[in-house]
This record gives sequence, structure tokens and C-alpha cells, in this order.
Amino acid sequence: MPFLLRRSQAIAYAFLLQLLLPLARYEKIRNNKSWSLEAIREKHHLPGLAAARIRVQRHGNIIARAVGVRRFGNDTRLTIKDQFHLGSLTKAMTSTLIAMLIEEPGNSLTWNSTVPEALPHLESIIPTHQNTTLAMLGAHVAGFNDTAFLSEEELPLWLAILNGTYTPTEGRRLLAERAFSYEPATPPGQSYSYSNLGYMILGHLIDTHAPKECGSWEQFIHERLFKPLRMNGCGLGPVPQKTPGAITNPWPHAPGNPDPIPVPWDTDNPPTMGPAGTVHCTIDSYAKFLSLHLNGFVGKTTPLLPGDAFRILHTPYRVLSGLPPRGDAADLYSPGAWISMESPDVGGRYLLHDGSNTLNFAWAIVAPGVREAFFIGTNVGEAAEAMNEVAIGLFTDSLGF
Repeated sequence: MPFLLRRSQAIAYAFLLQLLLPLARYEKIRNNKSWSLEAIREKHHLPGLAAARIRVQRHGNIIARAVGVRRFGNDTRLTIKDQFHLGSLTKAMTSTLIAMLIEEPGNSLTWNSTVPEALPHLESIIPTHQNTTLAMLGAHVAGFNDTAFLSEEELPLWLAILNGTYTPTEGRRLLAERAFSYEPATPPGQSYSYSNLGYMILGHLIDTHAPKECGSWEQFIHERLFKPLRMNGCGLGPVPQKTPGAITNPWPHAPGNPDPIPVPWDTDNPPTMGPAGTVHCTIDSYAKFLSLHLNGFVGKTTPLLPGDAFRILHTPYRVLSGLPPRGDAADLYSPGAWISMESPDVGGRYLLHDGSNTLNFAWAIVAPGVREAFFIGTNVGEAAEAMNEVAIGLFTDSLGF
């Protein structure tokens, strides 16, 4: 079982059209009308690959395609109705829930609330974290280093979490208590360091402040996000199969050389880590979440949040804070778990993130300039270059979507 969700690769590949692919290859994809999803899948030895174009301005019209198989070595085909593990794409859902809590009548929370204000029951908060805010946690500038937290001293706690000794809410509370007892790796509010731990702490905040009728992150995401948006194809944990031996949804795969390696279908991170990345969804259900953010980006009031609530979710941390750029990912990364980018192919500014539990991989792109969103998913843990090629194909209409 993986110990932590893999560090997001979206930062490394964020300069989607400028850095990863040389211009000659980019133009080749743009102009090659025979370039196909299947060709990309075969080239990168992926078991299955799916992509979707969500046209919000056409009443949520979705054009989706799936190629390949659900499990390598088996001929059961991947379909556009399958559920895909979203990994760290869950983080934007958790941040959206925080924004909804902030909007709750009578709630005094804001994105600028400090951890001692928001979680006064934590007795271990050291002085260096007295001014750490919710926005810092969401934008990965709270000073946490996930690797450093996996010390020998913390091993018993992690093993207990992995073994299910604690409920998810108990596990998140214990992690929050321990996390704020250490000096941060960098001063809070300054340097970017991608942190799943920060999102587990935001999950603990939801556990603490959610109304009694849905008093945990797990209940809150079902009752306040999935149900209102009718995201009926979404759930938590490993992508389900009808029976343990069935192949009714994509199986997870470890990267191989060159072929992917199937692993047990229920391999995933522990439920305690849910707020950082354990959601799975069908494409049509996840499209509703992407449409929510696209409408919010352009200032529309949505069923869940007023239009102005999305500004913090979509604006890079340093821009929100009035700080000068420093050349790291905090110049791009927002408290809402989105990376803000620019490309003329999608009408200017767009939002990007990826997600992986090391055994599945997904990309999400929200492009307000063309009123469209995009999803790309595969059932193997390493596929960044393939995702990049699919994204360029979607951006430039060269995949025929």
C-alpha cells in the first residue's frame, strides 16, 4: 500500500505548451489529424486512457473517448462510463468544501483565519505556526515537508493509520496535533512545498466545523458536494469492482518497463488521507465539479457558492497576498488547489491540476476563455508525458474531439 500520495507532477509539467515538448513536436501534434488517443496510449504503454471535453456553454455537453483495457493482460475494454481514481484532484474538492464552510451562516472562519483561531483545541501549536492560515495550508506554503514528517518517531502513528487502528477523523486529529508540534521546514507563508499533510489538516478542520448532521469530511463531501451536484458516480477509496475478482472498472497499475503491472484492485491510500486524494468519479459526474469551477471563475453564482467566493479558490497565493513573485510554484498555486496558467489556445488563463495515488493518474483543466473544461485519466501511476500530449491534442483540436 502506498504510504503517501505521490507529490503532484502538475508543477513540473505546468508550462504545458512551452516547456515539456519542443516546438517542433507541438506543431506536429497540432497539424497531424491522424494523431489519436489510441496512438498516444500505445506509444506510452498505458493499459487504458480516457479523455473528455466538457463544453459548459453547450449545457454541459461532454465529448468523451476511452481506449485500451481496464486491466493489463485482460481484454475487458475501458469505457467512458467507468470510474477513475482522481488522486490529488480531490484537493480542489476539499478546498471547495472549506469555501462552503466559510459561507455558512454564523461561521467566523475566513481564509485568513489562523490555525489557533480555527482549531483552538490543538494544544501543541508551536509559536512559529501561530500565524499559519487556512490559505497557506491550501496553497502549500504552510512550511510542511511530507517526507520529513515520515520520521522514525512518527512511524507508530503512520502504521496505526495504515492498519485502521484509528477512524479517519481520529487519524486526522492526531496528525494535526503532531504536525504543529514541529518547527516548519520553511517559514509559513513564504516558500512552496507540496503537502498532502496540509490537506489532511484542512480535512480535520472540516471534521471540526461541519454541522452535526454531516460532521466529518467524508459525510460533508457526500452531503454538500456530491448530492447537490448529482455527482452520483463519485465515491471514496479504491475504484470499486462489483465483486473482488471482477473487472468492472479500471484496475490500478504500477509503472513497468515497458508494460504496466496490475496490482490488487483495492490498493489505495488509507481513508485518513481522504481530503488529500481518495475520490473516484465517472467522467460525467466529475464534469459537474469542473463546470462548477468554470462558472465560478467567470463570476457566476453557482448552486454551492456565490461567484465572488471563487476568487480565492482560483487566484495564486502570492497574488492574493500582494507579495512579489519569487519564481516558485506559489506564484501559480492557489488556496483552492489549482495552478493558474496562460495559453492562447484556450483563450488565455486556465486552471490545471493533476492527481495520482501512484497507481492511477488524472489531469483536470478548466479553460474559462473558451467555456470548456478537460479531463484525462489513466489506470497507471506514471503518465505525465502522455497526459501532456493528450492535453495539447485537446487544446488544438487535433484529436478530433
